[in-house]
Amino acid sequence: MPIVPANDDSLNIVIKDLSELRKEKLKAISGQQAFADDPAIMRQTQLNLLSDLEKTIDLDQVQILDYLNGEEGLAHDSVFGGSLLNLEAPFDFVSTWKRVHLYAILADPGGYNYESVSVIENRGFTSNKLTILPDYHEMSRRVRANLIAYTILYEKPSLKNLLLKHDSLNPGNDLVAELESLTKGLTEALYPWFKSGSIRDWQLKFQQSRGTINDTGIVMTGGDGQIETLIHSIVALRTIMKCDLPIEVHFAGEYDLSHEMSESLRVLPNVTPIDLMKIFPDELYAIASWSVKPFAILASSFQKVIFLDADALFFQDPSTLTGFNSFTQYGQVFFHDRGMEREVKGYSQWFKKINPQMSKYASSLRFPNALSWHEQESGVVVVDKSRTGILHSLLFTCAMNSNANREETYAHVFGDKETFWMAMDMARVPYKFVKGYAGALGFREGNSVCGSNYHVDEKLRPMWWNGGILLLKHSSDKLFVQFKEAAVDLDRGIDKWEKEIGMKGSEKPMCFRPVSPKAEIVVLSEELREIGSKYIDLHLNIVSDGWKHFLSNLSI
Repeated sequence: MPIVPANDDSLNIVIKDLSELRKEKLKAISGQQAFADDPAIMRQTQLNLLSDLEKTIDLDQVQILDYLNGEEGLAHDSVFGGSLLNLEAPFDFVSTWKRVHLYAILADPGGYNYESVSVIENRGFTSNKLTILPDYHEMSRRVRANLIAYTILYEKPSLKNLLLKHDSLNPGNDLVAELESLTKGLTEALYPWFKSGSIRDWQLKFQQSRGTINDTGIVMTGGDGQIETLIHSIVALRTIMKCDLPIEVHFAGEYDLSHEMSESLRVLPNVTPIDLMKIFPDELYAIASWSVKPFAILASSFQKVIFLDADALFFQDPSTLTGFNSFTQYGQVFFHDRGMEREVKGYSQWFKKINPQMSKYASSLRFPNALSWHEQESGVVVVDKSRTGILHSLLFTCAMNSNANREETYAHVFGDKETFWMAMDMARVPYKFVKGYAGALGFREGNSVCGSNYHVDEKLRPMWWNGGILLLKHSSDKLFVQFKEAAVDLDRGIDKWEKEIGMKGSEKPMCFRPVSPKAEIVVLSEELREIGSKYIDLHLNIVSDGWKHFLSNLSI
């Protein structure tokens, strides 16, 4: 559904181009009336000011955002960011904001290095492409600048009035116009594919969805090769989990999911196929496997999005995820992935380089401490897009997975999955993971459990698993998950996984060896085993005569 710009008379202001705004600011600083007539002097003054501001800009920005997040005066254990802890004097918000605001105006908005233009062909489309080298450190500074300006403009009227009184460089009190120009210019530079309205338009739409049919929904992605898996998951949600939330299945044009297959999904109750090519045509012509997921979350009509991989299956109704403590507190639910492949070189150093002022919370995670190359499991991601920080960080997540940037991203992380929490941390938006790390669901071998990627809820009860119903989804289609035992990982510091070798002819899945088998391995209840049997029966019904025949006889 197209976004209609908000009709807000309070923002009936003149939006200046950022270059014009920068020129006026430099003139005000220098006091030279003819300043703009000499571009060389103006540029050198700009660079000199930026050089000075950049010495502290990362700390300045995160302190402002920690302040806006309400951390001033909180105890050590209560804060997410932590930059305001142990200050020798009360935090000087106004002075810090002046530096942050000046930097936002003077810095080039995108944070990219443009090298060359080349012609690329992909999925039937021909397009010119700029070879872009993203600098995530610089880009995150722009993301934070955008978030700070946006938050003060739309959510902090008392702070906006305070800053108007102290803005000596704006005798005409045009701070509101400056903030609006900043958010517009930075958004256009950071997210060039985001053209259907402003961030504010989208946020208002999501806020207005509260309490409507678009309040909460499930989003999935898939192409022609996942049609049976999609049908299995959707029918299981309706019949086994008794979940009645609306479902959107997103895809990137007919090259991704054919018209016949997308239309066939409409047979399923309350399921809508969404062609992302119609929403982000300049970006989605060149998708790359994982990259479509954050765009689907962003584009979905729901305020509260429960994103599921097509092969994510549940022991509990996924609608309960929006009742998790992290969702109530921060508007998101993230699950940890398996702790493994810590030997991959350079990943933690890379993250520290692009995020030198990481949050106190991030400093406790495995990835920054080189304990695991895998931090987040993105088979299930839950977000509330009506929240300002969530929406801004989701846009940043999309940017990290975009055609322009994902080559750099995927050189350091495994697909999309780390980009959700990384974008939030670099944007200084609070988040937290569900307790425990991914374990295994299947059968016991000694002190290990072998099987699928298994996750628990906040009370350590069986919640869901990733990988579908097959024991080895890339091997035999006649061997299924064994619903006998499960084990959750409660210790982050020890490598406890044996890698799957099914691709080499073995029928053995990945095995997890917990530190305390007696405490961490559980025998599945009869109720959970029965749920597992229903998933297997449903799969057999779909594949026995083909998905088309199954849908033609389906009655839910």
